[in-house]
Amino acid sequence: MRPEEFAREFPCLFHVADIRGWRSILDHGLLSVSAVCEALQLSAKHREKLESQRRTTLKLFEKQPLGTVVLREQGAIHPRALEAALVDMTVHDWYRELSRRVFFFPSAEAMRPLLETYHGQRLPQAVFRVDAARLLTKHAQDVSVSAINTGSAKRRATPRGAATFERLADFEYAAAPLRRHGIAEVTVDWAVPDFVEYVINVERVDAQGSEQLWQPPET
Repeated sequence: MRPEEFAREFPCLFHVADIRGWRSILDHGLLSVSAVCEALQLSAKHREKLESQRRTTLKLFEKQPLGTVVLREQGAIHPRALEAALVDMTVHDWYRELSRRVFFFPSAEAMRPLLETYHGQRLPQAVFRVDAARLLTKHAQDVSVSAINTGSAKRRATPRGAATFERLADFEYAAAPLRRHGIAEVTVDWAVPDFVEYVINVERVDAQGSEQLWQPPET
């Protein structure tokens, strides 16, 4: 599937972040957990814990050069369910796989369940709306898609493993399952350092509504 084909169906991608970290994302790019660990020069022991184990609590960093960075907890991944669902990877390998990617929803509809979860917890979020065509064209070789929400594993979780993330270029559009053409997530390897170039706007979203935080200056 070519980026322009994807963008015809999904013109915008959406990234949801903790409200405290939105400015750092614009200033320093959208970084994976592994990229954050490298940028902050964390110790090998600290990195191993963050990258290859389930995060049971939110991790907040206030450290240069990135400023405020928030790594989410992974409460939606139930350890026993994940272990039962993995087909060709260890649990630690799976967490490493997640840690080296940044994630997007292909539509506002796909994003809604996550936002509703945070609404219930009274936690405002920053929602980045992104130009899909421009981002995917520039980073095409690093883009993969997934037919499942890889950040969730509950009772009778969908099997997952090395084949879960499929390169966009290899994804067969016509043969995809019916669930919105089989795309639940879009990922980019490691980081999108020039992320701000593709952001259409950023909104603060909570249960009461939304307000705009940022949009590109007019040129």
